[in-house]
Amino acid sequence: MSVRGEDIHNYEISLVLLNYAHIKSVSVQFFCRWLSLHVQTKLMINLSYLGSKMETVEKIKQQIAENPIIVYMKGSPKLPSCGFSSQVAQMMINCGEQFAFVDILQHPDIRAELPKYANWPTFPQLWVEGELIGGCDIVTEMFQQGELQKLISETAAKYKTEEE
Repeated sequence: MSVRGEDIHNYEISLVLLNYAHIKSVSVQFFCRWLSLHVQTKLMINLSYLGSKMETVEKIKQQIAENPIIVYMKGSPKLPSCGFSSQVAQMMINCGEQFAFVDILQHPDIRAELPKYANWPTFPQLWVEGELIGGCDIVTEMFQQGELQKLISETAAKYKTEEE
């Protein structure tokens, strides 16, 4: 998710409303309808920020299912935002195969829910064919032993032949 300067106030309001709705155990949609009826000012509430946890978990499952090789990281492979993400991205690039990535800094819902879904608390996370491989330490060890290159090339080859 990216927030432009003029949207920061609306984004902050959205987060406050979301937190209030969850604290009061009411649905976000109900709360937004109630708010629109009782508040005179026009609030811009982007409901895409207010998705349920279940929608987020479904989005994560779909991303993992649709991408045989995917990295959840801070930033992008070309512009990582943390040292661990940078290391994993560089190793993946060195493997020479295409891979998908999700910038969790742009998707706070995924950043919050993926550690629970994966039972893995940190980022980056490498997933191959629906299986969590691990974070920076595990990926580094696999890369140093040549296991990562083999896994990535075999997986990429399998999906290249299936697509052709």
